[in-house]
Amino acid sequence: MKSLTLALISSLLIACVGCMQLPASPKPRQLVSAQGKVSYLVQCYKKSECAAQAEKLCPRGYDTINASSGSVEYDADGRERTLTKYQSEITCK
Repeated sequence: MKSLTLALISSLLIACVGCMQLPASPKPRQLVSAQGKVSYLVQCYKKSECAAQAEKLCPRGYDTINASSGSVEYDADGRERTLTKYQSEITCK
């Protein structure tokens, strides 16, 4: 009985992890320097998503000016978890 209970709890935990979704990434922001140079601030919760946003903004390629990451607290449905948020400033080629 104990092993059946543990198996059931494990299955439920695995199912719950699959249900958790990352919050939507903010839309890229256009930045303009004092010299008039245009760059974009791309923010996301997955590195691959940042790359996809950058490629969409800059189909001919891009250069990364600055990149960083940090942890953010996210509270959804009464649950708290720590997520890594990535951000890059890019310029199109």
